[in-house]
Formats: sequence, structure tokens, C-alpha cells
Amino acid sequence: MAYLIHKNGTVRRLADMRYGHNSCGLVVWRGNVCVFGSYYDGGGRKCELLSTQASNWSQLGDMHLSRSLFTPVVWQVKIYLCGGRENRTIETFDGIELRVLAVELLRAGDTLAVVRGDCVLIWTHSTASVLSQDSVQPLLVIKPRSSSSVDTATNPLLYSGLIFALVSGSVCKYSAEDCRSVK
Repeated sequence: MAYLIHKNGTVRRLADMRYGHNSCGLVVWRGNVCVFGSYYDGGGRKCELLSTQASNWSQLGDMHLSRSLFTPVVWQVKIYLCGGRENRTIETFDGIELRVLAVELLRAGDTLAVVRGDCVLIWTHSTASVLSQDSVQPLLVIKPRSSSSVDTATNPLLYSGLIFALVSGSVCKYSAEDCRSVK
């Protein structure tokens, strides 16, 4: 069940989605709520839009590949679906169709994307990349402390031109401007 809570405090139950979604991507776009993908329940490629005016769900189409554990972002009037569990692709949605870009991320895995001015910062495990003009450039890779360890960066946050992330339990700070670690 889903509910819409208005600014004035009133609560309204919404229609049920057509598919089950969990570990999915969620974004507000053109005043509507869009839900993409799922890890379970057969909704891995499904995309739905909730019209906040009519309070009903409609299907947007299917993504080209299953996608979960990712963050969609709105950038330059399109929705960008970047990476995700076992997925290195980037798809865009412009209101009409879902399109796969001809670029891939360096790694698959749980992905966070944030809009940063004229580009999208994409964070997958220990790799940060920048999407700009439909191309992906590596920004920084966190190297493991030893050959036997795997350092995974999680919970990235972009603030004042710096990337803050948890790396193996420690908060680290990286410069997004000069692509160097500034720990």
C-alpha cells in the first residue's frame, strides 16, 4: 500500500502498483513519481509512473536489463538509470522511450548517482566516475590497503566539491575537482 501525504496534513491512499518493487530506484520527475526495477518479485525490468494528479499507476515500459540497488537521477530533463547490482549499463528515459547509452561503468554493483552541475557523479563500490555528454570518465578508484583486503566505499556524499565516503569503516574525503585523494 502507498499513501500520499499532502503539505496540509491530509493523507490519501493511492492505487496499488502493477508490480512488486524492492531495492528499486525512485525519482520525482515532472511532478510524478517514477519507480524503476526490483531485486525480487519479477519487477527487475519494470518501470512505473504514479500520476500525482490522477493518483494512478501506468507502465512506462521495460528497461533493457534488470536493475536493482541503484539511484536514478534527473539531469537535463531526462532520467538517468546508472548501474546497479550486476549491471554496468546506463539507460536514459526522456518521457517516450528507454535508451541504453553506448558507455558502461567500470564496475557493476550497488550504485549511487548524484547530479553535480553539468555532470552526474556515479559511485559504484570503490570507483567514482563522471557522466558528461553521454560519456563516462573514471574519476577515482580506491585502492585496497593490502593485496588480501577489499576496501569497498559506501554511502558517498558530495558536498562543497568534495566526495565523502565510508571506506572499510573510516570516513574518507576525496577531491572531485582534481581527481586525487585528499585523505
